[in-house]
Amino acid sequence: MKRLMDTWQSSANVCSYECDASGLMRPESLLHWIQDAAETHAAALGFGYDWGMAQGLAWVETAVNLRVLRWPAWKESTAFRTWTGIASPVQARRRFELFDSAGNLLAEADYLWVLIDTERRRPVPLKRMGELLPKTECPACVPPPPVWEPGLNNGDLQRTFRVTGRDIDFNGHVNNASYLVWALDDLGERQYSAGRLREIHMAFRKETLLNEEISISCGIVPGRTRHLVTAGGQRRAEIDLVWQSRGFGTKKKGEAPECTP
Repeated sequence: MKRLMDTWQSSANVCSYECDASGLMRPESLLHWIQDAAETHAAALGFGYDWGMAQGLAWVETAVNLRVLRWPAWKESTAFRTWTGIASPVQARRRFELFDSAGNLLAEADYLWVLIDTERRRPVPLKRMGELLPKTECPACVPPPPVWEPGLNNGDLQRTFRVTGRDIDFNGHVNNASYLVWALDDLGERQYSAGRLREIHMAFRKETLLNEEISISCGIVPGRTRHLVTAGGQRRAEIDLVWQSRGFGTKKKGEAPECTP
């Protein structure tokens, strides 16, 4: 199948229901934007959700590394672009960049994805895609956080609950944005003397299903929180959040990008 575009670009205004009480975009809303952009672009290239279902395959995220320079506000006009490429024989990397109307970079992210066999729930080699995946250069641009040193047995919040239908997406497992919401709920009103969320790092170890009992441990140090999600004695996800108490800087779209599509 002929590739339609290696880089996909679009624009959108921030809606009221995507914002928190401060009038700024909720973190989970940005994750939804990226997920929608990924599917729209993948479908245009010929390997989106419908292609996967016909092949008995589905795309699953394994890692998210996202940096925010400034959260967009309600009604703000934004533009974004995304592209993808091969990270390893079994992993694809997707890059995403969000800009304001003046061309300032608001946020950037790189995601790792795998194709899984929907029956066996196991990854399959990307060669199953043939020549569909673009050869566009797509190196990692948002590094993962430093190794977490403090233990989580320091009296910080630990809680348990069950997965509900609200958390499940059409792949039949917990959506990546739900993990982030769970982590933010851990902090509650402590969300947080550190101020605005600056980075989101999530690693997914095993998919989580409806009605499973979840346990989350939350560790807190100045400027950073770490949330470990387990179910049935198995680690399901690791979430690292980096916080910044003062205003963010921005960089122009044309200024020395860390990687280019």
